[in-house]
Amino acid sequence: CEHLSFYLTQSLRAIGIPAASEIIPVWANRSSGHRWNVVQDTTGKFIDIGFGPNAKNEVLYKVSKIYRQVFQIQQNHIHKRKIMQPVFDHPDWKDVTDEYDMLLSDVCISSDKKISTAYLYTFNNANWVPIARGIEKDTCYLFKSLARGKLFGENRIAGYEQEGKGIVYLPMAVSGFRLRAIASPFILYENGELKFLKPDYSHTRSVKLYRKYPKYGHISIYAERMKNGCFECSNTLDFKEKELVYRITEIPSTSVTEVQVSSSSAYRYIRYVAPDLSWVNIGELGFFNVSGKVDGMPFASQETSHENLMKAFDDNIETYYSGEKTNAYIGLDFNKQVTIDKIVYSPRTDNNDIFPGDEYELFYWDDAWISLGKKSAEKHWLTYDNVPENTLLLLHNHTRGKEERIFTYDEEAQIWW
Repeated sequence: CEHLSFYLTQSLRAIGIPAASEIIPVWANRSSGHRWNVVQDTTGKFIDIGFGPNAKNEVLYKVSKIYRQVFQIQQNHIHKRKIMQPVFDHPDWKDVTDEYDMLLSDVCISSDKKISTAYLYTFNNANWVPIARGIEKDTCYLFKSLARGKLFGENRIAGYEQEGKGIVYLPMAVSGFRLRAIASPFILYENGELKFLKPDYSHTRSVKLYRKYPKYGHISIYAERMKNGCFECSNTLDFKEKELVYRITEIPSTSVTEVQVSSSSAYRYIRYVAPDLSWVNIGELGFFNVSGKVDGMPFASQETSHENLMKAFDDNIETYYSGEKTNAYIGLDFNKQVTIDKIVYSPRTDNNDIFPGDEYELFYWDDAWISLGKKSAEKHWLTYDNVPENTLLLLHNHTRGKEERIFTYDEEAQIWW
């Protein structure tokens, strides 16, 4: 979007239309950032537009700050050695956050540390990234027009499950060539309230973790599609005579679900049937009896390769089978009659769940990331004890993957920011 916005700006200026680029240095609830265009109308007001053919600007994620790239050097630009990240190396960036109809707050941060200039940061899935510079005022640093997480106009956030209602900010300063925190990170809630996340070492708790990164909408949909799906057994492949052995009545809340089933009869075939008007999106299926896991030959409602079918039965929830037709099914032919007493199923997912055998490390923030130790997962979840209350957390997988997101822990759940 950076290049497209630049090209459109130059094209509009070339035909005499006042135009500029708007910049979100980094999203406040995921990685990367965004750019789009604005044009000035006859009243002097800037109108935001997109660079696509319909000239519509779509902002999908949380915004902390919006800047405009202009001609004139801004008076608040800092003429120093380039020891900060690029957001502060642009003398032609103007803060225009308050020109957008969003929920905004002015926040004053006090610090007992001796500093020259304070900055505010948000997290981008890997590092803290600067998004604003403070104004020294009396005994604190003032950060003006900070967004609270609600978007402007008709834009709607492409959020994720268990999403915190606000934005986490971290006040920092430059000392020599190092960055250091000057206060605890804080949540600026949508209603304007502030909550500082300073670890409470006098109160600790155990936390049970299922993921290192939140579930975005498309991942959640795969789990939602399993509600009202069912497992059927039969001794004929056409399933004209069948027994319903289990129905999924709730949306799966974890990556892997195990259920006990009771049937006094033995069957050759078993299948998972998607709910009415839904697809099959399966990460893993497993069928068990007293002898252990029962294997067989896979089959499905639509023609596909054996390799594709086996993705639902390869003991790896990262691979998946997708039957993209309504009322689809997938199952196993055991080639003999067997009884089943346990079913294990997993909706299609990403690689951000907890995987048995992977090594993880949980961190909490107290002026820096502090480790609570490394652990190898034995199940599809991790438990950590003695975690300070009121703290910001980050879970890292040392074995695989890149995506990770800050979270707090509240009411036995990870709340993502």
